[in-house]
Amino acid sequence: MVNETSQGLFNSGLNVPDTLIPYPCQPSGTNPAQFNENTFNVIKPGSNHPKAANFTIPSNLPAGNYYVYVLTNASRSVFEYPGTPETRRSVLPITIQRPDAIVSAVTVPANAVCGQPITINYSILNNGPGAVFNHVRRDKIYVSVSPVFNGSAQLIDSLTYTEGLPVGTAVLHTLNYTFPASTSGTRYFYVHTNFDSAFRETNSNNNISAAATTIVTSAAPSDLVVSNIQLADTVFAVFPANIKYTITNNGTGTTSGIWKDSIFISCSPTFNPATSYYVAKRSHSEILTTGNSYTDSFSVNMDFAFNINNCFPKINMNAAYFFIKTNADNAVYEGSNGNNNVTGSGSRVLINPSVDRMV
Repeated sequence: MVNETSQGLFNSGLNVPDTLIPYPCQPSGTNPAQFNENTFNVIKPGSNHPKAANFTIPSNLPAGNYYVYVLTNASRSVFEYPGTPETRRSVLPITIQRPDAIVSAVTVPANAVCGQPITINYSILNNGPGAVFNHVRRDKIYVSVSPVFNGSAQLIDSLTYTEGLPVGTAVLHTLNYTFPASTSGTRYFYVHTNFDSAFRETNSNNNISAAATTIVTSAAPSDLVVSNIQLADTVFAVFPANIKYTITNNGTGTTSGIWKDSIFISCSPTFNPATSYYVAKRSHSEILTTGNSYTDSFSVNMDFAFNINNCFPKINMNAAYFFIKTNADNAVYEGSNGNNNVTGSGSRVLINPSVDRMV
């Protein structure tokens, strides 16, 4: 059953007299006895009661011819003799044809450079025989090191469209993709259309495209270093301190994206992430070509040194070492140059101010 409609109100026609439609509203040449104001609840012999109904054809029906059947008085709420419900079938069938969506083409540039976006174009072709009318479809985009689609393919995007697919007409779609900076070698792109069978097809085994090939060249590495730190010889805990620093790009590549510079404090002259206390960070997104630099500063307000790390004794003055690490989150591609991102300030006197209470 795809739909059900009701005629009249249950029991509302009992003992209701026929009230004739007064002249001149009666259609000429028609038996007046068939026209009354209570047409929803009184069924006269030989009278007609037209009704229209809409229904949606289930999307999971196999292809073929289907007929519409109408069963009246299905609940038998109206007494009939001999009581056989009336069923009528449509004269003409509804023919259901399934589409066959394929990825007819995927194109990418022959060469790509890491860090620079490339355009991926792909076309969806419906080989029919059925058309797709304004239906949701989901496509998955993959990149792989294999010329054959397999488990090594990595999903890079999932796209949803609501559109029609006429038979024999390709529908074009476009997206952009940027390779990670360290990628190199041959890569293959694949598109899997209607991957979740949002609509049924005559053949769902041909929905993955052939490989589209590109040769990827790694980006030139940057080399960010902390080239200068300006810090007073004496720093007071629990009071604001300003620490100025400069970052220089000594590499051959130009920086891009957003990266972080972090500052640490330690009681050791050698930086060790396990024993150095993180104090603050700064975010940067400058475009630094070879030899260029930027200058920034940290404004820090630290707790007493012995509360920061138990390597500091509880005394008024401590020897402290400040370290600044650029590209602390490895957001900038540096290749093999990432081992020189930390620079220390050298020994500084850290004062833990005493409290002098008087009564």
